[in-house]
Amino acid sequence: MGTLIPISAMFTFFLLTTQGITLNMVSLMGLSLAVGSLVDNGVVTLDNIFDHIQINKEPADVAAIRGTNEVILPMMASTATSVCVFFYQLYYLKDLLRKYLRVLHFQ
Repeated sequence: MGTLIPISAMFTFFLLTTQGITLNMVSLMGLSLAVGSLVDNGVVTLDNIFDHIQINKEPADVAAIRGTNEVILPMMASTATSVCVFFYQLYYLKDLLRKYLRVLHFQ
């Protein structure tokens, strides 16, 4: 988790640079939304792993696998919901609004 956030931020800045998008309020808002979602998913996963260690008295490696497997589908579903909302905006909104919100899709 500690290395995932900087790596994803660097990849996002790389994508923004290749698309010619500058840092402004909209792109920073999208970046903060993406980092918040990443941190939220990580906290839920780590909490479930910690529960496996504390309640079930499992070793850390077993708890990591079982705890992650329990929450992976809900994490993917919640992330897919957010992705669907932004892809809808990309394809069905008018040209001017699409131009401003295009930045959020690369976050």
